[in-house]
Amino acid sequence: MTNNPLLQKYEELYGKKEEPKKVEYELDPEFVKQLENKSTLPTYPTTKKLSTLASYLPSHLPSYDNESLNDGFLQIAEKVKSKEAQVFSMNMDIDQLSRTKRITFEVWDNF
Repeated sequence: MTNNPLLQKYEELYGKKEEPKKVEYELDPEFVKQLENKSTLPTYPTTKKLSTLASYLPSHLPSYDNESLNDGFLQIAEKVKSKEAQVFSMNMDIDQLSRTKRITFEVWDNF
């Protein structure tokens, strides 16, 4: 018996709690042989050249340097100012932990 009076009362009311039984599994020997045989593992071609992989990449990758982003933003702001484009929607997300704001504008070009 235990020295804890709460555990003793619990065992009186509900009976002694049984320990979970340990379950052991036995794998099928045929399955184990298949796992040990390395030839059954899938293989992937490694001989493709970079030029053939490059054909799957888009022809134009956008630039994300700060100067070009600022220039692009100012161009769009100038279009909005001159009424060549209009702001369609605005979304603001505020992160309370880092105290930062993310403001997203959707601008439509007026053709």
